[in-house]
Amino acid sequence: MTTSKTPRFIGPIWEGVFSNFADVPSAGDGFMTSDWIENSRRRLEAIKTTGCRYQEYLLPAVAATIAAERGRDPLIILDVGGGAGNGYPPLRAAMPSGSIEFNVVENEQVCKLGRDAFPKISELKFHTTIPNLPRIDIIHLGSVIQYVDDWKSFIKQLTGLQPDYLLFSDAFTGSVPTFVTAQHFYGLRLPCRFLSLDELKTFVENQCMKLVLDTEYDRTMLGKRDPLPMEALPEQYRLRYTHHLLFRRTTACEKLPQ
Repeated sequence: MTTSKTPRFIGPIWEGVFSNFADVPSAGDGFMTSDWIENSRRRLEAIKTTGCRYQEYLLPAVAATIAAERGRDPLIILDVGGGAGNGYPPLRAAMPSGSIEFNVVENEQVCKLGRDAFPKISELKFHTTIPNLPRIDIIHLGSVIQYVDDWKSFIKQLTGLQPDYLLFSDAFTGSVPTFVTAQHFYGLRLPCRFLSLDELKTFVENQCMKLVLDTEYDRTMLGKRDPLPMEALPEQYRLRYTHHLLFRRTTACEKLPQ
């Protein structure tokens, strides 16, 4: 007897150019689907099997540097959209000493997966809403900002928590006009936004944060290392790479027109 196999997705990942999330002919529950939860579980299992090696996000390097500079414990991190705590093991392994308070914000299903996977680690905490922490060293957004409809209010909410650093990993931003498109996601479609880098930088810096690091992120999609497979979109909307961006809080804050 033969068993059916799900055909390999060959693209396109992104289709259509829209002005707003509401205009996208989306379908499905996105990050609430059983496929996404199962993918999160597999990633956790891979970490346990292969070890806590350094990943392609910059959080371990940034966190270790800040911890060494500050010399105070604990280093408090808020990882918004941080999955089932996937970023914690490589970060913990990268910091041979010093205590951490690693706070993850996710939906309830993913939080439960993380609590079950790390039941005895007190420095790893899960939240279904953004917690009001007394102090935050780093807020991390790993592949998150592109899926937030009201991204400006979202950034204002996060910077209002007065983090010392705001780190974007795998942000869909670059030398393109800001636009919304439909992304294929586990057989579904969901809206996502590509942001003009100038627009994103100006807005975040207007919240008293100074850009101190900007590097392109050479990621793998559809089995290809680079560039991003965006051939289905008009040329002016295509990016070759996403970006990692690190902002630092500044006291010299001059509000810019927006």
